[in-house]
Amino acid sequence: MIAEPTYQYFNKETSRESNKVSGGILYSKANYQSIELPVGVRHYFYINDKSTIFTNLSFITDFTGNSTIVFTRADGSILNDPFKISSGGNF
Repeated sequence: MIAEPTYQYFNKETSRESNKVSGGILYSKANYQSIELPVGVRHYFYINDKSTIFTNLSFITDFTGNSTIVFTRADGSILNDPFKISSGGNF
């Protein structure tokens, strides 16, 4: 049996020129935090006395925090509702 919890964090702000928004500049801010919890089994293949390889089969559950992506105009007004980042399970 294996379990390999992982903490992930990403935070980035960017800006770019755009003629599609008032003010001509579109700002974006991404904030992502999660804890991944893979749980599964590992099987070893013995090649010889000194060498082995293994394979994992895991189900991964991801718990995200308050993760969002927000787009704003040059005047600071929000372009649209913040995108909520959600997660789910995965094999």
